[in-house]
Amino acid sequence: MDKTLLNHLTNRLKKRLKEAQNTSFYEYVSSFNTYDNSIWRPIKTASKPPQENPPIRKQTPTPGPWVRSNQEKADLFADYLVEVFRPNDATTDQEISDFLANNLETEESIGC
Repeated sequence: MDKTLLNHLTNRLKKRLKEAQNTSFYEYVSSFNTYDNSIWRPIKTASKPPQENPPIRKQTPTPGPWVRSNQEKADLFADYLVEVFRPNDATTDQEISDFLANNLETEESIGC
């Protein structure tokens, strides 16, 4: 394959890609409508800076190291949830159990 043919095919490909890009952009711009404010949507999204999640500091007796990656943040949050949300103690006081049992027996004998 000689260099002239390669350059010719490369230029044809570039031209076709440019045409496809222009067609796509034309269809995108043509879909905007001034009545529903869709014309401003791309401008709003382009002008907003991307939001980054700031690092989180581990809570230890002394301030711990900073957690930066998403996986480390998820692990730290999971540890926090495990620490905060503990199941209630299922044991009941014996006096309360006796009181409730006596009241149920009393209500049954009365016919409530």
